Amino acid sequence: MNSSLLLASGMAPLRNGDVHYPFRVDSDFFAWTGLDIEGAILLHDMTTQEQILFFDEPDNQKRIWESIRWDTSILRKAGFSGQILPRSELVSYLS
Repeated sequence: MNSSLLLASGMAPLRNGDVHYPFRVDSDFFAWTGLDIEGAILLHDMTTQEQILFFDEPDNQKRIWESIRWDTSILRKAGFSGQILPRSELVSYLS
């Protein structure tokens, strides 16, 4: 990738202890992806227009206790057509 754009959706800020403020997606991330998803990172190749979304699929405990409503299938239904990879793979794309 010669010229790339890297955008993070953000995380809900910690209020106290284990309580978080409500999540609000970063405006630039939302404008590029149309996704309201916490903890995701978009890598967009400006030359090829290829998009890769890095995010970690939530486990069942997070789905229940934190009411997480997104996963890979929902991202596809929302219209994201690029690659979807775990966040741990981002470093290999940046080096």
